[in-house]
Amino acid sequence: MKHKLLTFFALLVFAGFSYAQDGYEYVVDIDTVTNPHGVAVDPDGKIWYASHQDSIGVIVLNPDLTPASFSPITSVTIDGTEHALVNRLKGVEVDPNGNIVIVMNSVELYRLNYQDGSGMNFLNLKTLPNNGDSITSFSKPGIDAAGNIYIAAVSPVNNAIWKLDANFNYVSNVIDLQDPAWWSRAVEVTPDGKDVYIATLWAAPRVIHLHSDDGVTYEIKNELPEPEFGFGGQVSSVELDKKGRLWISDEGFDNQCYWIYDFATASFSQLKGEGESAMDLPRGLAFSPDSKTIYIANFNSGRIMKWALPAGPSVALFDDFEDGDNLNALGGTWQLTGGLAGSLAFEVVSSEGYNSSHSLHVTGSYQNWPGAESTLDASSSPVDVSGFNGIQFAVKAVIVDTLRIRIREQKRVDNGTYEFAKFDFVPTAEWTIVQVPFSEMVSSYTSGPLDPAFDATDITHIDFEPFKANREGDFYIDDIQFITDITGIEKDYSTLPTEFSLKQNYPNPFNPTTTIEFSLVQSGFTTLKVYDVLGNEVATLINEELTSGNFKTQFDASQLSSGIYFYTLRVNNSVLTNKMLLLK
Repeated sequence: MKHKLLTFFALLVFAGFSYAQDGYEYVVDIDTVTNPHGVAVDPDGKIWYASHQDSIGVIVLNPDLTPASFSPITSVTIDGTEHALVNRLKGVEVDPNGNIVIVMNSVELYRLNYQDGSGMNFLNLKTLPNNGDSITSFSKPGIDAAGNIYIAAVSPVNNAIWKLDANFNYVSNVIDLQDPAWWSRAVEVTPDGKDVYIATLWAAPRVIHLHSDDGVTYEIKNELPEPEFGFGGQVSSVELDKKGRLWISDEGFDNQCYWIYDFATASFSQLKGEGESAMDLPRGLAFSPDSKTIYIANFNSGRIMKWALPAGPSVALFDDFEDGDNLNALGGTWQLTGGLAGSLAFEVVSSEGYNSSHSLHVTGSYQNWPGAESTLDASSSPVDVSGFNGIQFAVKAVIVDTLRIRIREQKRVDNGTYEFAKFDFVPTAEWTIVQVPFSEMVSSYTSGPLDPAFDATDITHIDFEPFKANREGDFYIDDIQFITDITGIEKDYSTLPTEFSLKQNYPNPFNPTTTIEFSLVQSGFTTLKVYDVLGNEVATLINEELTSGNFKTQFDASQLSSGIYFYTLRVNNSVLTNKMLLLK
């Protein structure tokens, strides 16, 4: 039977103490350059880095580790002036728009467009007040959600941490420092700009925490706790992850690693390699957009290392509803509640199951949402799904305009309410698998970004609600799963492929859309790209890890001119290319 898939959008022990090893595993070195001093990953998953010593410019790799079309970037022109991006990388960070903010030539701050590598902003940091002209080397910047930039001095000793606005204009000194041991190679800041973390060097390696109640006036709040034995060497890199944990590099020669400090539990875990995965003066770390991959720049060995979370399975939440009103899953007991003042009715039926004998049949109307109860309720035992990237379910509609899925956490957010993550979609009359990445869900209250406190650690409710039009519905739900693998294309579940293949697009010639089908006999990082006759890349249709299977995707050439185009499928070390004709 063919179904459619829709997507919108180790323990280390030493000297009697032990630390949990964070879940990432070493994969491969993606490159080796002389003394890399930072690394960043843009929203497309491209990896950006440069050398401290060699004049190689800024290197940019696609997620499949092939060079970006504009790499290396050796110079940029900004406001009519050409600037050479030579070497002396001091740090690199991604701003709220995904663009790259980088310190090159020791004292020059640039913003580069992440899509094409062009120059956007420039500032000679030696023009900063408070002795900026005496500084010979600046730190990796930290950037808050408003785009403000926080930067310190590496050498010589200076008593200022500077704050710039999103346009590189000087705003203020965050604080005046008095301790010369506070030389710093890296600064990190929370999205709200109220907490600043400084990685310190030389005499007293540690992390200093500055806090501001108003984002203007900062004070020293504390020094962060240290691991049992303290930091063994210089602390040169600090990065916050999406969970709010602070990753802290340690250049101690007998224990080079990243410490991960969890503010919620006031505890450390550790990421440390051995043998071929051993770190060697780690001075930069960056996360892929989905946080499943990290890249580490090792200054001494020159290695840019790729680490990744092991591929996790999808976890079935309700693969069959035959247990009736009480369903046990992920450590929680879920109940079917009466809906909105009884206006939605739920029943378990045996004739319309998707992959099982039973499914959930929902009928009725969705009216005044205040005081609503949810379709599936686990309030008595919330579940933690923070290790997953989205939710997947099968749905078939009899009568419904738009269907809304909402997920609620138990904890309240800053404004005292519960945060609901929502997503609206239009179901069909056939069983369809719908994947909803958490990253595509928005706040049910504002339809804007989710509250930062929403982290999927204590989910209590999953709602399926008819929405829009008359808010009446008659639909079926089955096979609900929290998943790690978000595909983004249609997948045919009816047969398993026997060969690696790329079919001829159809229709061909076409105007302006066409369908491309292909088959993978094994899993691997997959790209499907379109090129013009000159070899210029004009579209990236797929750029992600895929499992084996038969796939289908659409190509929209409405912005292209008539002519011959080539589409190339790459997975692991295999490549296939076909030709197509666009006629307008």
